[in-house]
Amino acid sequence: MGCSFAATDYPGGGASGRPRRLFFAARARFAEDCVAAAGVRQVVILGAGLDTFTYRHPHPDLRVFEVDHPATQAWKRERLAATGTYRPEKVIFVPVDFETQTLATRLESAGFSRADPAVFVWLGVVFYLTPDAAHATLEYIAGQLHALGFTDIEDHSAAALVAGYLDEPAEFERQPPPALRASRILRASR
Repeated sequence: MGCSFAATDYPGGGASGRPRRLFFAARARFAEDCVAAAGVRQVVILGAGLDTFTYRHPHPDLRVFEVDHPATQAWKRERLAATGTYRPEKVIFVPVDFETQTLATRLESAGFSRADPAVFVWLGVVFYLTPDAAHATLEYIAGQLHALGFTDIEDHSAAALVAGYLDEPAEFERQPPPALRASRILRASR
């Protein structure tokens, strides 16, 4: 069992404010809920950026592979060192330029086990890539689930996802805020 999900949102268009922030928080929570439910021992965060899951998760046996552009990872590592932030042993930084390098090669050289189940988290990165790079990445992820595709798909609009985590979701259930209309989150598993 493994699962993967991706969120799509599009930059620009003045998309900011409370609805957008709530969606970013809800998609991160959704991803973390998926990791907890899957019970896997390895997670791959694609386009990790300044993600902090590694420093917050309660799973002692979980290996987290943070994948991002080499320059972004270098900057993150500098920031972590400058602030004295603890780096858990279970985080593995995997520098990858999705446009010019092969995710499979980089992950495997970092110790990722293709034989073990994994959760792949890919939030907010897709729109920065060419269609070919995005397709190649999804093809690799699908290959980890021993099939060319996913059989169990859960697709949420951004407004529905946010509403599911709010105590009072009425504002999102009536009419999705304009900042969230083009955003979706997908969980797929085999």
